[in-house]
Amino acid sequence: MRSWLIFVIAVACFGYQKGGTHIPLPSNVEMAKIRQADHKKNLQDVASLIEIAAAMKTRIEKESPWVVSVKTVKDTGEIQRLAKRIHGRLKSE
Repeated sequence: MRSWLIFVIAVACFGYQKGGTHIPLPSNVEMAKIRQADHKKNLQDVASLIEIAAAMKTRIEKESPWVVSVKTVKDTGEIQRLAKRIHGRLKSE
């Protein structure tokens, strides 16, 4: 969705298609649908982020301070990926 919006805006900014017809920007209704879809994705990603963080907290509490599991390290990467995705969607609004 987001890449589609960027494409439409880029084409609108740079002018016209090959045929010479102008591509209109998304209407308010379309923008509302895009924002609703992004909001829904944000809620899903936040729920996943919370779930992963809670499991990671429990795992870290059980682990020794000298040993870190591979799963914990992978979860930190997943948390970072989800946070960046949420941040990107929020920034584009």
